[in-house]
Amino acid sequence: MADVAVRPGLTRDTIAGMAWVLLRLRGCMAPGELLEELRRVGVEVGRNRLTRVLLEYNGRLYKRVKEGSTVRYCAVEEV
Repeated sequence: MADVAVRPGLTRDTIAGMAWVLLRLRGCMAPGELLEELRRVGVEVGRNRLTRVLLEYNGRLYKRVKEGSTVRYCAVEEV
């Protein structure tokens, strides 16, 4: 995946959209894994902000899946 230069101050919608694309491409991920992937492609976002975005868009863009004691997020197929 190409590096993306993203300016600070991203909106929640932008972060949510980028996270959704990564989840569609790479499958379900834990929040920490998703944070690493976002940073790898050039999106600097804090853990707390990502968690708030995931919770806010849960059910619309993502579904929260609990596997044992691990929480993972998966992209919703139809948006």
